[in-house]
Parts: sequence; C-alpha cells; structure tokens
Amino acid sequence: MKIPEKLKAWFYEYILALFIVPKCVSCFSVIESDKEALCEECKHTYQLESKLECSVCRRPHAYCTCRVEFEGAYIPLFHVTGYDIKRNAISKNIVLHIKDNNYPAAFDFMAGEMTEILKLRLPLITAAPLDQIILTWVPRSEKAKRRAGHDQSYEMAERIAALLGCRLLPMFENSSVSFQKTLSKDKRRENAKNSYSLKEGVVDAVGHRHVVLVDDIVTTGASIGACAKLLRDSGIKHLSALVYAKTDSQKSATDDFFV
Repeated sequence: MKIPEKLKAWFYEYILALFIVPKCVSCFSVIESDKEALCEECKHTYQLESKLECSVCRRPHAYCTCRVEFEGAYIPLFHVTGYDIKRNAISKNIVLHIKDNNYPAAFDFMAGEMTEILKLRLPLITAAPLDQIILTWVPRSEKAKRRAGHDQSYEMAERIAALLGCRLLPMFENSSVSFQKTLSKDKRRENAKNSYSLKEGVVDAVGHRHVVLVDDIVTTGASIGACAKLLRDSGIKHLSALVYAKTDSQKSATDDFFV
C-alpha cells in the first residue's frame, strides 16, 4: 500500500518533535515551541539591546545613517542591531549560531526584524512600493555552503521577500575558496573583489527597479561592497543594503544621503 505524502510529512514532523527539543538560539535553554527563536529572558535582554546607539553616527541602530563603501561605491545601509565581538549580546549570539547551524526559527525572527526596518527606512530614499523592489543576497561560496549545509543570507532574503510580496532574484556567483572570516581586512576586500561576479541577464531583469542587497552582517563591508560595486558598474543605480547586524567600523553618511 502506498503511503500518502501528507501522512509521510506528518509522521516525519512527529518523529522530529519527539527527539529534537526546541532551544533558545542565544543561550540554548529549552523553550516550549520550535517556532520561537529566543527564551523569555533572552527576549527581554534583546529588547534592551535594541535601544543601543551606533557608536559612529550616534543614532539608534534602526535610524543609523552609516553606509557601505567599496572602492568608491557608496550605498545606504539599513540594519537591525550593532555587533561587537567583545561584548556578549543576544544579537551576536544569533549571528554566530546561524552561520553554521540551520535554525528556521532564528531565520524567521531575523527576517521579521529586517523586514520592519526596511518598511521604516526604504521609503526615505525611494518612492517605489515595497512589493515592486527586487531582493537579492550576498551568496556564500560553494565551499562554505557544503560545510554549513545552508546559505544564511539566502534563508533570510527568501523570508523577507515572502513577507513583502516582492521578487527574489539570484544575481551573483561566488567562486571563493577562502573563508572570509579567516582573512585580514585588506585580504577580505581583495578576496571579495576577485570572487564575486554577476549572473547573466541580471541588468535586463532589474530594469529601473530598486534592488536591496541582503546579508547577515557587515564587518569590513568587503562582500556586500563588492556585490554593490558590480551592480553599480553594470548600470544599476537604485540600490541599498539590508543586514541584520553591523559592526561600528563603517563610514558615516551625511543626513541628506537618506533624503
């Protein structure tokens, strides 16, 4: 007798629920639902952290005016929170854990936060309706995807596109054989410049629409900056970046950059 696919899926989920206990993505304490990313204590701490200011432009992170620069190409940068490797923070724990672990609840949480920031900030630089923009992501190398089993930036971009009802378009190839986090700042920029390339047909697919580049975190700005420069050099003018977290090392833009 052939077992219906829906029954198979239900049984699979049932077995997972029996043997896999949902845990907080930050402190790993047991939580009640696998639909939640954080325990109640970490949620409370996260809310306090969300009020912290960017140390560069001195604005709350949701209203930060910092931007990404790569070889003279500047683009607006929207982000949810700051990132300080020396400070123990919920946001830092989330970013570190999703690099090498596939946490659907964490990706749902991050995508929700990023979507709200985009709704708040994007209307300041473009009149384009949110469902008419194009989302893309800074892809991991094939080597990194094989090691981790997923691409965290794609996971977030896919969810954000679904929440906004806009198009998600793969635009880049990543041929890197080195892990960015093991390189110095200068080496990161050199590696990013040599690793990313545009897929065929991207410019025609975009037209005059606004493109939002999605990544999990900006540290040196090498990866997202290299991708931004490729788009700029191809003639795509309407462009911004959306990340979950940003280190406080990015150059600050003037206020009228966002007008």
